[in-house]
Amino acid sequence: RARCGSCRDAATLPPRTRSKELSRESPRFYLHESGGLNFSDIIDEMRDVLSGQPPDLAWPVGQAQHLVDVPLLQALSRHPLRSHDPESAPFHILSLPALASRLLAERRGHPAAHWQRMTAAAQTLAADR
Repeated sequence: RARCGSCRDAATLPPRTRSKELSRESPRFYLHESGGLNFSDIIDEMRDVLSGQPPDLAWPVGQAQHLVDVPLLQALSRHPLRSHDPESAPFHILSLPALASRLLAERRGHPAAHWQRMTAAAQTLAADR
């Protein structure tokens, strides 16, 4: 698989040096996950539902293939380039696993819970303008 020069070079470095090298070359990011964008309960519930299995064992492939945001948000929350200061980060990422929210609400028989979460997220975004 082809990789960019920076990634290829960083991959050959020892783990401690690798994170130092990446922080020099890569921009920091801020993960919005408070207020109406706090979906930690959804991410935790999805992890419990999947129990380490691929998503397509819990949902049809057409839905499961779009659940990539859950593991990505988990990884981003632990990433060394994550900034906890929104002013210092040129990139901002919304913690908004919308499909996971909808699927879990439907699984529980409470689809209105999904729309309540989406409304709260929209209100948070509108207030941050």
